[in-house]
Amino acid sequence: MPHYALRSSELMQRYANCVGADYKLSFNEHFFSWITNPFTRRYEQYFNALRPIYDPWFAQYESVLFVDMDVYPGVLQEDIFSLEVYSDFDIAMAEEAEQPDQRIYRRGPINSVNDKKYAEVIERRFQASPPKMPDGRLKIFNSGVVLYRNLRSLRAYVPKPDNYIASIKLAGLPRFYCLDQNFLGAIIGTSKVRFFPLDEAWNFRVRNGADPSTEYNFLHLQLTGKESWSKQTTEQIIQKLPLANFN
Repeated sequence: MPHYALRSSELMQRYANCVGADYKLSFNEHFFSWITNPFTRRYEQYFNALRPIYDPWFAQYESVLFVDMDVYPGVLQEDIFSLEVYSDFDIAMAEEAEQPDQRIYRRGPINSVNDKKYAEVIERRFQASPPKMPDGRLKIFNSGVVLYRNLRSLRAYVPKPDNYIASIKLAGLPRFYCLDQNFLGAIIGTSKVRFFPLDEAWNFRVRNGADPSTEYNFLHLQLTGKESWSKQTTEQIIQKLPLANFN
């Protein structure tokens, strides 16, 4: 396991202890054993953000917080489970507000043209109407931090991702649009799922050129190449972040 992930796990465990929550670390890429189609099976390791929906073990909890293993608790140390504003919903995620504009000028596979095609697919195939900007472009939400409630109900009416992946591939869209973040982007637009947008402070994405000096609840280390960082390099970068002090 990369050192950045080890440190994330250590600190999120301490955050869970601080707010009185249970902490579960999962590396089980093969949880989605019911995906039998080899066409879609290849994506199962990229659907971990959905595990709280499909794994009945999580149904014992009123709320479940999923975080990627490059997410760290920030200095604010608020209890996300106790905030009343985050109560009347099924799924909550933070917006990537800059993405729609940036994707207009991208030449790679993640761009505004493919976003529009993706929106057409999910609206036609899944009767989804996800949140949009005033000009009709899709809003983008990040799956690195996902807060779930009412998991038993969600499990009853959220489809399994097999048909979703097949629909995206048949539309000629690249792999990125097959994965859990965009699947969540589709289901939050369905009529039975109540969606709530988390404040950016719950998922501040630390990227090249971004300033993480402000106080946040969670910081999401989205820096290129972190998988190959040495322990020393990782510690030097993490120590510059405004992280929680649990001492």
